[in-house]
Amino acid sequence: MFALLLLSAWLRPCAAQGNELVMATTFSPSATVWIIDRWQQEMIRTLNRISASLIQLLDLLLLHMEALLNKSELARA
Repeated sequence: MFALLLLSAWLRPCAAQGNELVMATTFSPSATVWIIDRWQQEMIRTLNRISASLIQLLDLLLLHMEALLNKSELARA
């Protein structure tokens, strides 16, 4: 994990500021459900310039999960 952090810091995209660390990750389906559940129950506070991007990401995750739920409900019918 530490090596990944170092690599991420070294290979940061040119859009990042010199004092920023840019990282990306993927979430398991259960983690995504947990994040969306928390997002709906309590507004997650974000910092600085990531806030708009994080809000968009969580909104997209919510839409995606709703679409998956609707698809599974239609398959059951």
